[in-house]
Amino acid sequence: MQDKPEPSAAKMPYVLEFAKFLGIFIVMIGAALSLLHVIWVATQGNQTNASAAVAPAVSRGGH
Repeated sequence: MQDKPEPSAAKMPYVLEFAKFLGIFIVMIGAALSLLHVIWVATQGNQTNASAAVAPAVSRGGH
């Protein structure tokens, strides 16, 4: 009966290694999605700010 825990203990480093890899993989995917979201929000913000800045200039020039 003492032989059974040894194989599971021998497999444990691989499980921990895989868990570490999976955790890092998930964090990297999350970071990439966050970066894409920040870039998307920044480009949307630039478009709305540009159109908002043009409208008052046109209305001031017309009056």
